[in-house]
Amino acid sequence: MRSRTWFSTLIALAMASGTAPAQVFSVPVRWCVVADDADGDGQPDPGEQGAPAFTNPGNVGEVDADNVLWRRHERPSDAVFIPEAEVTFRSAIYNIVEDPTLRFPIIPDPMPDPTGDPFWLYGDILHPEDSEFEWNAVYNACVDAWRDDHGVEDIGVVVINANHVYDLTGDSQPGAAVVGGRSMVLRDNAYLLPSSPLYNMDSFPVADHVDKHFGHEMGHALAGLGHTCGDQNLMRNGRTDTDGDGLVDNIHLSTGIGEGEFPNCTGSVDQIQRIRDSAQATPGCKHAGTDTDCTMLSDVRADRIRDAPLPFLDLSTFTATNAGASSRLVHQPMGPLDRRRFIGRGHFFDYYSFIDQDQDAGTGGSADALGVPIGFQGAELATRVRVRIGPQGFSFAPTVWRFTAGSFQEVRDRRIRAFAFPMVAVSEATRRHLTDRITLELPTAVFGPGVVNFRVQAAVVAASRDSVQVLDLLDEDRERPGRSFRWRSPTFPVCSVAPGTAPRRGAITVHSTGLLPNRPVHLIFGDRHVANGHAGADGSVSITTAIPAGARDGQHLITVGTDGTA
Repeated sequence: MRSRTWFSTLIALAMASGTAPAQVFSVPVRWCVVADDADGDGQPDPGEQGAPAFTNPGNVGEVDADNVLWRRHERPSDAVFIPEAEVTFRSAIYNIVEDPTLRFPIIPDPMPDPTGDPFWLYGDILHPEDSEFEWNAVYNACVDAWRDDHGVEDIGVVVINANHVYDLTGDSQPGAAVVGGRSMVLRDNAYLLPSSPLYNMDSFPVADHVDKHFGHEMGHALAGLGHTCGDQNLMRNGRTDTDGDGLVDNIHLSTGIGEGEFPNCTGSVDQIQRIRDSAQATPGCKHAGTDTDCTMLSDVRADRIRDAPLPFLDLSTFTATNAGASSRLVHQPMGPLDRRRFIGRGHFFDYYSFIDQDQDAGTGGSADALGVPIGFQGAELATRVRVRIGPQGFSFAPTVWRFTAGSFQEVRDRRIRAFAFPMVAVSEATRRHLTDRITLELPTAVFGPGVVNFRVQAAVVAASRDSVQVLDLLDEDRERPGRSFRWRSPTFPVCSVAPGTAPRRGAITVHSTGLLPNRPVHLIFGDRHVANGHAGADGSVSITTAIPAGARDGQHLITVGTDGTA
């Protein structure tokens, strides 16, 4: 499959004010496309089905799925997020990934025909309003592909390009996002891009030339923004065309706007500050044009699903995050905690993690020593969140043990806490409580400040005064050694532009380092291909070109792409 690796920086045209721009934050996107790539060659072959991004990228003027997906975040970066919030999006593939193919993952449809209705096509995803299972299944498949195939950790935002996102009636929705959950699913943009032969003006009278729906769902997924009422605002439901040209106009952000469902919006939210704060707090975020990290490191592993008796006992993912002074260990099950299942006084469920921090099964303690009958050996640290129900609702009791002097000793520190964070999927019409993230937070000094590579076995346990029953495991077999986790900073190639400000038709030189050596590259201004070059033996390239005559004032995205990778 022909594809490209893209590395981006910014250039400012002459601006009306003399105010210096703020630091621009670059956020990675872990793209996946839902399709049946039976032979794994990355190219649509006879009989293979799926989202148009895979089956016919030429609908939107691209040569392959990688380019379709890249354009989906380049357009809103250049048109909305860079000029208004000084945030940009980039590919999550970086320099030390472990997959030589270097392309965005193509993942199978987990439920090709959920209801038996004739409207279902391969690559359609059932809206999370109607089924949390398909949402979790397609999300887990994407996470698995990035982590197991590419070796890419929990960085940036997971974005899944489906065919359609249907509800049970067959109504095609633009997409859905988990509020603040860094994950979303989108309908293929071939149905809305005005140049596409699949665009139907009768069905969609307002075309989406800047991928407004990517930006809208990103507002939910990245910054937790809610819907609003302004007819020019990105977070307004649907597409509004205020100037009558048939193109979407509600693509702007505000420093103070009410949130709610049209026409009832109240309060005042600074969307731009929320987006910038959230971007800076996202694992894998970089200061654009540099390889300087913004903040935290994180890794995630997905589990086999539908292998436990109830959704809230069915482990979906386990995430370990290092935010500097504190660390978090997160069990995310398939569904929300169900108070009806906490029956009888003293009944509770436990969410354990056993962490081998020196990756040596011969040192540390066993899970069995803490009463969990699995074969995991070598844990230097163990944690538990005990979930109970009481008159005020659920309670979450944390316990942390460190293996010291031949046994597990409880760590007593008031900064250790446990809680559950509800994960809510939101779309234009509905909200659905998908699950709860059961979280233990502890000081990194307690976790181990120098620990960056470790093995984890996570367990969901039904416990009572009389018995212990293991209901689900992250590494499926009781005798398995656990899953590897790591906290490492992604190393992206970087590029710079000189001069930093130039007039239309003015010459600029783009210099990039860290690219694949001895490979052809090309240069994109916004989402427009403007020049080509060739990287040298050291992976660097300089390309001189001119600012397009029709460029708007303000900052623009410059992308340098290595041909043949993603």
